[in-house]
Amino acid sequence: MRAMPAVWASTALVTSALISASTAGLCGAQEPARRLAAGPAAGVPASRFEAAGLSLVRPYARGRIPVVLIHGLGSSPRSWAPMIEGLEADPILRENYQFWTFGYPTGEPVLYSASVLRRALLQARERYDADGSDPAFDRMALIGHSLGGLLAKMMAQDSRSRLWETISVRPADRLDGPAEAREILRQAFFFKPLPGVRRIIFIATPHRGSRVDRGIIHTLGTRLIRHVDPVQRTHATILESNGPDFFLNTFREGLPTSVDELTWEHPRLLALCDLGIDPAVNYHSIIADSRDPPRDGGTDGVVPYASAHLDGAVSELLVHGGHLCQAHPLVIRECRRILTEHLVRIVRRPDGSRAGASAESDRPEAGEGAGQAVPGREVALDRGADVRRAGALLPKGN
Repeated sequence: MRAMPAVWASTALVTSALISASTAGLCGAQEPARRLAAGPAAGVPASRFEAAGLSLVRPYARGRIPVVLIHGLGSSPRSWAPMIEGLEADPILRENYQFWTFGYPTGEPVLYSASVLRRALLQARERYDADGSDPAFDRMALIGHSLGGLLAKMMAQDSRSRLWETISVRPADRLDGPAEAREILRQAFFFKPLPGVRRIIFIATPHRGSRVDRGIIHTLGTRLIRHVDPVQRTHATILESNGPDFFLNTFREGLPTSVDELTWEHPRLLALCDLGIDPAVNYHSIIADSRDPPRDGGTDGVVPYASAHLDGAVSELLVHGGHLCQAHPLVIRECRRILTEHLVRIVRRPDGSRAGASAESDRPEAGEGAGQAVPGREVALDRGADVRRAGALLPKGN
């Protein structure tokens, strides 16, 4: 089967995003207590998929590891219903994990959306584990599709000054303006790895952006963009409070959207790639390829393999299909496998003995830093034989 032309792929992606965006608010709004009546997500409460912020699919359960699922451009938390249903079908996973979703306005600048996620996760721990006594919060896993994968990655990165340098050549401590505006900007551009995140699954994530024609995506995608007031006000206030030479022209000319920032090799995406990922975090890639069988160098119609691939990943699975692949059984099965392995690491020490409740027990062993192929790791990349491929055909339209 030939790959879908880029123009068609981009139009299909954004059209799907528009449909998701327009219907997301209806899920659970009219019937708060109802469940999805049919299909693969029949057991997942629709009322739990809030459009903004963290939502707990089931009531909070102390001792169960949080798995946070983050949707992509123009989508909504409800897009994770089949995934959650598939994961909860495994009794081992159901007894050991609790599944949360994170919703956000996907047109906002990527760094701002990540700061909102970071704040929400910190507040969740403060609410449910204020004394830090629940080790489950030290074993958190994140699953991100497309743009959501970028947000997940930033939960395991140290920004240093690298991101700030994409908008200004002046030191950040010389920034003028109201305290609230300065704090919003600071939280977006300066951050540390989030305590407790130990594993990330990237699904069709554009780490280096998309090669799809920018004009097409931007023209259709701008219909998704509704800058929230704090972001728009902060941008205007900060510009007014600082001299004309404080910021680079790219920042002064206008507030970027996620659509702008997802273009191929956008400076902020490259900066995020340069930062790497915290060595204490294991990460995995699931990459779709429109060719059958899937192989290196392909594309899912939106994100090319060169953008979705990450050196140092614990495992990488290539599946035959398109960009909107997060609900396919092969992808769900791979997430089940990874989360099962996550549990195995928690209870098994490197010497084979069982570990106790220590949060250290599931961290990477010495020498398992990003970018290294480590003997004995679950599946160490950078060795071609370890890249697995699933050739089963995804449904047309994915």
